[in-house]
Amino acid sequence: MGFTVIVNLVIIQNGIGYVDIMLSMLPSVIFVVGVSYIIHILSRYAEELSKNQDKNIAIFNTFKNIWSTIVITVITTSIGFLSLYLIQIKPIQNFAIYSAISILTTGLFTLFLLPILLTFINPKLIFKGKSVVASEGLTHGIFLTKILRNSKTIQFSTLGLVLIFTIGLGQIETNNNFLDDLSHQSDLGKELAFFENSFGGIRPFEMSIQSHSDSLLTYQNILELEKVHHYLENTYQVS
Repeated sequence: MGFTVIVNLVIIQNGIGYVDIMLSMLPSVIFVVGVSYIIHILSRYAEELSKNQDKNIAIFNTFKNIWSTIVITVITTSIGFLSLYLIQIKPIQNFAIYSAISILTTGLFTLFLLPILLTFINPKLIFKGKSVVASEGLTHGIFLTKILRNSKTIQFSTLGLVLIFTIGLGQIETNNNFLDDLSHQSDLGKELAFFENSFGGIRPFEMSIQSHSDSLLTYQNILELEKVHHYLENTYQVS
């Protein structure tokens, strides 16, 4: 898992050259996704070992039966993260691209490196003997039996919880008013109300200024910025 994190950080460094706040969450994403793949594979590996097969045969059958499931999971998860690219915010777009790449590399390393590692590891170190495998199957069977015996109770309980949560959602109040303390008879209150009713509310004024030189903080650039500032302040009352 650590190797996968290092590889993806190297990809990010070669791609955009830095790790921002959004991309700093990638190691956590890689860890969660990678562990889920490994648990899925080891569960099938334990099932194959319970058939008293040779370790190498169990590894072969495990990946023979499970590789397609892992590939589909990798593709669908990558597409899910990649959909964030539709948000027109550059850090989120970078996160979408490199999350998808990270999930793809995690899936590839899991499918190609994990079987090699399993050939060098004694199964008893992973599962602590075959009795654990058998006990897991027994526990799952008992749990499933209880679920089937109480299926109606579970269904009605679930419907009841959904109903309670639905009623609770209706009780949520949204309050985003920030002009309650401002008198509606004041000039500022009337102007804000006019823009709220006629133009969908007020929005902050934002301007992006770029320089063809190395820095904006040259003397000539500062003089030009001052001209722009005075023009906006005098013409549009932008402060």
